Amino acid sequence: MKHLISTRLLPLASGYLAGLFAWVLLRTWAGDRWWWLFLLNSIGGYLFVPLVGVVPVALLARRWQIWPPLVAALVIWGSLGGAELVVPFPTRLNDPSPSLTVLTVMTYNTLKSNRCAQQVVATIQAASPDVAFLQELSQENAEAIWRELADRYPYQVFDLHRRSGMGVISRYPIRPVWAHLPGAWLGQPQALRLDLGSGSVTILNIHMVNLSGGQLPLPAAIEQATREREQQAETLRAFAVTHPAPLIVAGDFNATQLNRSYAILASELHDAWREGEWGVGHTYPVVAFPWVGWRSPCEQAPVPLPCLFRIDHIFHSRHWQTLSARVGPPDGGSDHHPLVVRLWLKEQGAAQSPQPEPGPDTGTGGDRGTAFCPPERAETQLSAHRQPRAYATEGPLCGCPLGTPQTGGFW
Repeated sequence: MKHLISTRLLPLASGYLAGLFAWVLLRTWAGDRWWWLFLLNSIGGYLFVPLVGVVPVALLARRWQIWPPLVAALVIWGSLGGAELVVPFPTRLNDPSPSLTVLTVMTYNTLKSNRCAQQVVATIQAASPDVAFLQELSQENAEAIWRELADRYPYQVFDLHRRSGMGVISRYPIRPVWAHLPGAWLGQPQALRLDLGSGSVTILNIHMVNLSGGQLPLPAAIEQATREREQQAETLRAFAVTHPAPLIVAGDFNATQLNRSYAILASELHDAWREGEWGVGHTYPVVAFPWVGWRSPCEQAPVPLPCLFRIDHIFHSRHWQTLSARVGPPDGGSDHHPLVVRLWLKEQGAAQSPQPEPGPDTGTGGDRGTAFCPPERAETQLSAHRQPRAYATEGPLCGCPLGTPQTGGFW
């Protein structure tokens, strides 16, 4: 046994530690510069799994030379988020006062091909958020949400013009505001003002690009998408810096906490999951569907997959503190778990007094204006058009197609 440890296992453990340190140095120096490094960083947490075997080898070998690099590897693992898996760091308020402004926020990628509209509605109902950020929202699912949840969420803003629809539904009044957020987003970002009664806060619904490049080879497409996400993260960071009021940014970021785009955002905003919960918090992938038609499991059986990554995030400014966070159950039709957090507005005076938000005559990147309509006008439009492709609401029956000439905020 001693011979096996000294001649085989110890060199293997030493080689593994050398490779691990090489990756850490490369990640620190180059970030996600190359496609293979982006993929390696995305699964970076799993690169520490062999440490489970290295520790007993070090104990049995009784060679002091292996301990310094092993301890260093454990410290690096802890600093990159590994400690969150075993130590409950979150700071919570055990019994929040009723006078506190507490907001339950949900982000949920519904999957654009998801035909399970009732399950989508049920997932939102089960989470019971005050505000839900929705990505990859289809016309069918938007109609179901409008139809089934208008009483509970009378304020709804949908943008279904792109192939990846976006939507925000809320118990509190929301109004689109103009924001300059350029980039090749998978879903056009939604910038909204949320009125909490005592004041208003800004919220952003985000869906960063996954793959791009058209006819580019896969490695080149991955690198192009990675650069685009980093630019989008810089855009969001700049937005946060120039908007000192309370801010929530939620959505599908297509990046893990070891990717550079995540680090850019985390340098200015707080990750609600890391602040409010411990554990991996993986949200993707839930299931994979047969490639033929890419239909949801309502039409054919999905292939179960282990949930490996946390790419759905909720970030917030310093004005908030996370009380709790949880990953919701899958709806049976989406390839993402929803993420639900409770946020406390600890700096009550930071919320802005409600006021109109002026915007230009046209939005950026093909954005269209939207306004709030009286119920009788909206009811006529809904009857004539069945359901508008994109609309904003201020009451169960109030919605206007974005193609209708009108005034108001922009997103």
